[in-house]
Formats: sequence, C-alpha cells, structure tokens
Amino acid sequence: MKAICTSIPYAALMDKKEADRVAWNNIMLVDPPDSDDLYLRFTKRVFSDVWSRPALARRERRLVTLTAIAATGNGPILPHHMKPALESGDLTTKELAEWVVHIAHYAGWPASAQAYTALRMAAAELGIEFEDDD
Repeated sequence: MKAICTSIPYAALMDKKEADRVAWNNIMLVDPPDSDDLYLRFTKRVFSDVWSRPALARRERRLVTLTAIAATGNGPILPHHMKPALESGDLTTKELAEWVVHIAHYAGWPASAQAYTALRMAAAELGIEFEDDD
C-alpha cells in the first residue's frame, strides 16, 4: 500500500496547484498529467474539493465513483479508478467482485462485463490474486 498524505493542515500550507496535485495523487496514486487544459483543471477540483469532503470515507467515494462510471456507460474509465482502489487497499478483489454482481443487476450485464474486465486487468497488473466467491 502507498502512504497517503491526509493532513488537512499540511494541505492548507500549499498553494492551490500543489494542493490539487497532492489531492489527485492521494486518490489516483500517481501524479496528475502535466497540462493546463480545462478538463484537468476541473478534474483536479473534483479530487481536491469533492473527495476531501468529510461525510464519506475514501472507500465509499471509490464505490460511488466506480458505480457512477459503470452505470453511465463509461467503462473505458473504470481501469483508471479500479487500479488505485485495489492498490490503496481501500477495496479488495473479493469486494469488487461482489460489486460487479450488484452492478449487473442494477446497471445491466454489459456494464458488469466491462467492470469485471477492468477488475481482472487491474488485479493482474498489480500482481494481486483474484478472489471471488464463485
């Protein structure tokens, strides 16, 4: 598991651009792409502002995010969130395999198939043994 900076006072000492970079890194576990385009600025705000709100833990935010991505037909984005969910230890392959079953019944089998593929690929890339109940 990667060490994660969660100190809000530490973040308050940084300029906003650096705080955004740290927030992105805390969620995605890699540095953000170096770009000034509008998409990246918006995405950095999501990680800095939305992901840092206190009512949901990071684990729950990961499940909400993965569900929203899968349910809206944005499967190609799933690996970008699946890998850090596993790498951080926030979610296990067993938990995510169960999530895939749930997605199948609420978002449809095609969404579930994309999610399952993303899960298997992320686990393989990280060298994590795939575990599910079936």
